[in-house]
Amino acid sequence: MQGDLNKLLEKALEDIQIPSTIQISTDLSSSLPQIMLDLMKIKQVFSILIKNAVEAMPNGGRLVISTKISGDRVLATVSDTGIGIPESAHEKIFIAFGLKKKGGFGLGLAAAKNIVEAHGGSISFESEVGKGTTFTVAMPVGKHG
Repeated sequence: MQGDLNKLLEKALEDIQIPSTIQISTDLSSSLPQIMLDLMKIKQVFSILIKNAVEAMPNGGRLVISTKISGDRVLATVSDTGIGIPESAHEKIFIAFGLKKKGGFGLGLAAAKNIVEAHGGSISFESEVGKGTTFTVAMPVGKHG
C-alpha cells in the first residue's frame, strides 16, 4: 500500500521510550512522495534502527532522523552520536547472529535489511568509533517488490 514515510518515522519514534539524556531532532522533507510499502514491516525497520541508536548512547547524545528525495529514491537516515561500530564488525552487521550485542540475538539489522530489500530498497551505514553511526534507508519511488 502507499504510505507516508515521514508519518511512519514519527510513529516509530513515538513508540520507543527515549531517555531524557538523548536529544531528538528531525528534518523531514515536506515534499516526499507517497511510496509503496508494507507499513508494519517498514515501521519495524525504523524501530530497530532507532532502538539501536538509543542503545548506542548509554550516556546520552543526539538522535537525528531525516528524510529527503534523491533522484528516484526516498532516503531516510537515522544518526546517533553514540559509541560507533568498530571496523572489524562492519562486514558482519547485516548477517543474522553475526553481531550480537548484550541482551540481543543479532537478528535486528539482518531482518531490517531483508525487509528493505524485499521493498526494492537498500540499507547502508557509516560509522566512526566514539563519534556515532548513520544508517540510510533508500526506498524506490512508485515501486514495490
